[in-house]
Amino acid sequence: MLTGAIFDVDGTLLDSMHIWRELGERYLRQKGLAAEEGLADKLYPMSLEESSVYLKQRYQLAEPVEKIVSETVAMIERFYREEVSLKPGVAAFLKVLKERRIPMAIATSGSRDILMKALDRLRVKAYFQHILTCSDYGVSKREPAIYLAAAEKLGSKPEQTVVFEDVLHGIVSARSAGFLTVAVEDFSNERDRKAIKNSCDYYIQDFTDKEVLLL
Repeated sequence: MLTGAIFDVDGTLLDSMHIWRELGERYLRQKGLAAEEGLADKLYPMSLEESSVYLKQRYQLAEPVEKIVSETVAMIERFYREEVSLKPGVAAFLKVLKERRIPMAIATSGSRDILMKALDRLRVKAYFQHILTCSDYGVSKREPAIYLAAAEKLGSKPEQTVVFEDVLHGIVSARSAGFLTVAVEDFSNERDRKAIKNSCDYYIQDFTDKEVLLL
């Protein structure tokens, strides 16, 4: 019997991963410049600082790297505040869990401030009793500490708690600690899809899948 549910955010609750692939092109568009073909693939593995250096050098931008970084961060914040949407079926599924009196928490490696802006606008923040970030605990999701801390706050044992994630290392980490794991499909993890399917307890395309209601 489930006594708790823990959710990742980006790529799991929110359809947000595409912003990270579009950042360079969006930034250049604001400057009236056309992006080269394949720019997203080049920038996606880079940090914001690395991608800013690349943009400055490749497109001979007048702005210093620090300003490119700050302007890029502002674009990200605006996206979460004004554009990002829930993935299909999320709102209805959270309502079902609330009706079943299953307490819920968020465990994210993202920014709390940015996340709160999105959850407020999308009217789902009230579903979650606790919101934990990796920066709060000084850990990454490659170890299960963030999930264990969330379960403890929910008063739920790992074996009675489900973790919803979209990234391979998060799924592997949570499952290693005894959590029930549900992998949520996202385009950003297409390369890991086979490994993800082999590592999770359940795999869903989104929260409209009937299988998720059988947990």
